[in-house]
Amino acid sequence: MNNIRLVVVGLTSHHTKHIFALKSNTTINVVGVCDIDSRAAKEISEKFSNVPCYSDFRGAISSLKPDVVFISLPHDQYFKVVKFALENNIHIFKEKPFARDLEEAKKIAELFKKSSNKMMIVSQRRFHKTYVEAKHLLNSLGQVKFVFATYCFNKPTSGWRKNKQKSGGGVIIDAGYHFIDLLLYYFGLPEVVKCKLLKLSDDPLCETEDYAKIEFQYPHREIIQLILNRLSETKKEEIVIYGELGKLVVTKNEIELDLFDSGISKKITIETDDFTEAYRQQYLSFFTSLSAKHPVCPSVKEGILNSLVIEACYLSANKNASLVNIKDLIVLKGVNL
Repeated sequence: MNNIRLVVVGLTSHHTKHIFALKSNTTINVVGVCDIDSRAAKEISEKFSNVPCYSDFRGAISSLKPDVVFISLPHDQYFKVVKFALENNIHIFKEKPFARDLEEAKKIAELFKKSSNKMMIVSQRRFHKTYVEAKHLLNSLGQVKFVFATYCFNKPTSGWRKNKQKSGGGVIIDAGYHFIDLLLYYFGLPEVVKCKLLKLSDDPLCETEDYAKIEFQYPHREIIQLILNRLSETKKEEIVIYGELGKLVVTKNEIELDLFDSGISKKITIETDDFTEAYRQQYLSFFTSLSAKHPVCPSVKEGILNSLVIEACYLSANKNASLVNIKDLIVLKGVNL
């Protein structure tokens, strides 16, 4: 599918990488931008040869009739745009999360059952060189036994992200969504989930969690522990994977592989561009899928599974870190996979 007509809905300051990735893809033709902030819309419009600006997504979609809409909005605004886009036979590329909660995820899934259109959620780590290479090396470890993942940074929350109803939650459903998506992509759906949450901020208006300690348990006794912290003193992004045959340590720009019995030890350093190329590769994958028969990855089903695990995290935390069985939750919530 060439000369793909795309409208951007929702523009924020951190999307410079998205804009660069869009501009570098020759199959895409950005035909309009939409944001309630007219100044922001005009600024982005100028980067795409002064394409039309809109303040209402319905007007932009109805007037421009794009092939794809790229959506980046506060979490409580996503559903109505997704619904309108599908009603108008438009493909969707949107920022995470898949949905604010499991009930909203089920509604989105129902919309797609009635549509032939495709949707991809921004999951740039799946397309980042380091994490792609790490996935290829997993088989060399044999049976995985234990995984310890950490995603810590310092970015105090503000605006709508403080509001539980608007955001759906804190560090788990926002930045943490990327790591949950990556871990499920590597290791599949866990059998049991356990979670503890903490609010570290002293802001009385903030309703959402800053810290989460999550545990995924698998049928063959594999255990994944994930630490998320958006108010950490130090920035850290790392996955340490222990298998029967060796150990794999993955950071954003480096992989260390140690195979115990063979004595093989190697370090792979990968030059990174802070996800700009990963964004570009994900766009390419999505736009190629529009004219090909291969499925979108991550798929709508994977989005539902991510939402299911996130729901289990919050449910566990609300019950004093009790164990939540995923199969039981599927039945309880009426999730159709």
